[in-house]
Amino acid sequence: MTSPEGSNIVVGAVEGADVLGLFDVLDGFLTHAGEAPLDEAAKERLGEAVAQGRIVFFAARQADEVLGICSLTVGFSTYRTSPIGLMEDFFVVPQARGRGVGRLLVERLLVEASQQGCGSVLIGCGADQIPMYEHFGFKRLGTMMAIDVD
Repeated sequence: MTSPEGSNIVVGAVEGADVLGLFDVLDGFLTHAGEAPLDEAAKERLGEAVAQGRIVFFAARQADEVLGICSLTVGFSTYRTSPIGLMEDFFVVPQARGRGVGRLLVERLLVEASQQGCGSVLIGCGADQIPMYEHFGFKRLGTMMAIDVD
């Protein structure tokens, strides 16, 4: 996939050792969200999860530069009685925003979710991000909440 303006932005799944190249972008995402960067143990767990197919990362690249990322984790929905996707880690580096990178990432993730049989894809976001996700076609379902159990 390339961007509409033909700027050679390519979006694809990140496989194998290529996940190591995402850690800087992931740390940028975490820092932007007010979280601590990944420590070495977290990077190892994440690499194992990718290697085992428990999570799929997508990266938007232009030449050798990563412009944005997102991830898909597939679970199972009792409501839909089918697989359900969870989109996380959506981040476009500030200098690449407004160039269609986010749209390309979401489109690629949705293709993968469909290929994995997902009936829907969920994402949790802040109130300030709702218009962007609605622009991508997401609909409000209420309030998503979480609790740490570790």
